Amino acid sequence: MTNDNPPPTSDSGSPFSDDMAQYLQVYIDESEEELDGLVEAILKLEGNPHHDEALHKAFRMLHSLKGSSGMLGFEIVGNFAHELEDRFERYRSGQAILDRETTTLVLKCVDYFRLFLGRLRSDDLNQGDPTELLNQLQEHERHRSSNPETPAVVMTTMPVMTISGGLHLVVRFRPGLQLADLKARLIVARLSSIGEIISCEPPIDDAHSFDELPLFSLTLVTDRKIDEVRKIANVDGVEAIEIQGNELNMKLLVPSGPVPSGPTTIVEPPPERPFTAEATTPAPPESSAPPDASAIASDVTPGKSETEAPDAKIQSSETLRVDIGRLDRLMNLTGELVVANARFSQIASDMSPLFRNSAVFKKSRELTDRLRERFESLRQSRQQSFDKDDVWMQITQGLDEDLEALDRQSILWAEGHRHFADISDAVDQLTRVSKNLQRGVLNTRMVPVGPLFNRFKRVIRDLSTERRKQVQLIIQGEKTELDKRMIDALGDPLLHLVRNSIDHGMEGPEQRRAAGKPVVGTIVLEAAHRGNSVWITVRDDGAGINTDRIRTRIIERGLATAAQVNEMTEAQTISHIWHPGFSTAESVTEISGRGVGMDIVRSTISELSGTIEVASTPGVGTTFTIRLPLTLAIIHSLMMRYQNDYFSIPLDDVREIVSIPRDQIHVVHRHVTIDVRGELISLVSMKGIFKWGTTSNSPELSTTSTTRTANVVVIHARGKTLGLTVDSLVGRADLVIKSLTENFQPVRGLSGASILGDGAVCLMIDSAALIDLAAERTLTGAV
Repeated sequence: MTNDNPPPTSDSGSPFSDDMAQYLQVYIDESEEELDGLVEAILKLEGNPHHDEALHKAFRMLHSLKGSSGMLGFEIVGNFAHELEDRFERYRSGQAILDRETTTLVLKCVDYFRLFLGRLRSDDLNQGDPTELLNQLQEHERHRSSNPETPAVVMTTMPVMTISGGLHLVVRFRPGLQLADLKARLIVARLSSIGEIISCEPPIDDAHSFDELPLFSLTLVTDRKIDEVRKIANVDGVEAIEIQGNELNMKLLVPSGPVPSGPTTIVEPPPERPFTAEATTPAPPESSAPPDASAIASDVTPGKSETEAPDAKIQSSETLRVDIGRLDRLMNLTGELVVANARFSQIASDMSPLFRNSAVFKKSRELTDRLRERFESLRQSRQQSFDKDDVWMQITQGLDEDLEALDRQSILWAEGHRHFADISDAVDQLTRVSKNLQRGVLNTRMVPVGPLFNRFKRVIRDLSTERRKQVQLIIQGEKTELDKRMIDALGDPLLHLVRNSIDHGMEGPEQRRAAGKPVVGTIVLEAAHRGNSVWITVRDDGAGINTDRIRTRIIERGLATAAQVNEMTEAQTISHIWHPGFSTAESVTEISGRGVGMDIVRSTISELSGTIEVASTPGVGTTFTIRLPLTLAIIHSLMMRYQNDYFSIPLDDVREIVSIPRDQIHVVHRHVTIDVRGELISLVSMKGIFKWGTTSNSPELSTTSTTRTANVVVIHARGKTLGLTVDSLVGRADLVIKSLTENFQPVRGLSGASILGDGAVCLMIDSAALIDLAAERTLTGAV
């Protein structure tokens, strides 16, 4: 398979034509989705080679990949996809079976496509050379055909259903319809799922070369009724469909000729089932060029009669592929809107005492009226004595003017009161719109974790085969949604955890049988929403973590003395697996043993503002629990003040808030502690954790302070609890967090900053890092 003709280049130097270059990213994204679906179908076929739906799905994925690759000029990739497509056609027709050895080779072919897409993302147009993979497939097929022990796939003397007849369709498009070739590909793909297309004019692979495509025809062999075929082919843009031919006649034929000798495998026809279109992945068109909205097929609900919807066209699914960078910018603008809204709310709140109190206006009017009445009384009583006094006349005139001014001010204040009511209503409306927009943008970025979890089916298959272990994967909560950026970042941490579960945690078949366990081990990937967080669990039923081996390695690496190790609890011992470079593996393999995986896992999760905890029981298994915020942009927080500065803590890290009398703060073994319902909790202050200019970092948690009680926020992260004293609590707030690393410099214990409504800066506390800092200060004697 060679190609001496590179893809055409445009005048601008791009390796694609100007029309095709804009579709490159769409091609990459769609091809990756198709490969994910292909792997899922292949792994399903490995367990059941006759799985009809999986066979059709794999064939459709390869057919689509072939077409889109050809349209962008990737002929080597398209031809290789065509070779695989031919083989899956034989699997569909029963001429061959996808056994385990063939599955391994096919998965290697999928890796070739993935490597090509990876190079394409890096602007490397090298298509590679899949000739060696093709040779391996052909050699394997020749070996199977020549090996008498390999079951030959033949037809026995059992009745086998064959077909005769067919329908000839002429599909006419609306004049001037754009992307008619994509419509044609869509129709062909849909009809291929209910029968076999034995001819098409013009050939569907050449449809894109026509400037206009007013009509095309095809011959379809199917057992469906004409009305049903017409309904499936009637997509948006079709003006008329002409169908000629009779309903398909089904015949039972007995093959003639000798039956081959040797082991045979009976291939029975698949049971008849109604046509259904997948809700999220309808039969895709071959081209990767983005069609208009009507070119994307939606569900066809089986069982509806023609009387219910005689001329109903297949509705399009309203989907749009958007670059994640645009969503990032939209999220940033939404964050700025949230900050501006908070500013308006703060101003309205500050003005509220003046305008909300209607008694102020009433008292002002009453005071003016009383002054006028008393002045009139004074003037009447002294009128005869002072009516000719010029000074008196000037005073009375001035008092009249002052009273008139007070009346005008009262009227202006009343108008201001009415306007403030309008402003308050506008701020409330802005708050509602801002929150709805914020929620809408967040939902736009949310994607289910299912595709991420499904990638590990292939990983577990390959690793368990390599390590000669039997492992099955169970996925739970695959519809749980998480921010797209976080989904992308979770791939490597989960890969390390799954690899370690197989390599370190899972026993071999003999060991499991001796321990009374099922021979097949189980790894569970689970996701669930809890409050404002997503919890992801990686659980296995292996041997658990060997704490004795960890203790030995701790001493060998000089991380602690033997005496210190003996005093460690199980949790403290296990926590050393997160130490950089720490490993208990006896030897280094391609999978693990270098001591870098778990450190990367913890660092990545921390960068996502999440936490990871581990629990292990010897002989039972190990569970890793990851807790992540729904999004990194806006955090639900508890705000507090310390030394006239604002700080915040993610609400999910706040276990409770307590008020502790000063006389109940004690020092136990150099630890400042409090008793919360019988639980002793270490207590620190902000001053004891951070260095504030030239001041000491000593906590100075005085029990003889002028205040009788201390406000304590009890923080819980990574399975540890800590009490933090603050001056005052402000309340709950949704804060737009900006990175300190990108804008200033990283500060350990702080994860970001936000701008409040009054313009003040609020620093976000990293709860897990704060607890680690408190432990280090304790060990060094600072606390």
